Amino acid sequence: MVQNLAIFEVKAQLYLYKTRIILVLEHTFYPLGSYQEKLHLN
Repeated sequence: MVQNLAIFEVKAQLYLYKTRIILVLEHTFYPLGSYQEKLHLN
């Protein structure tokens, strides 16, 4: 059970890392698109 939790933690951290990279890339290369999406969401 400890191993399962460790694997889950690693997967979760990788997922967060990926989403963070995607957000950074979006803000770097598509700032206008991101802001437009935020305006539509709000």
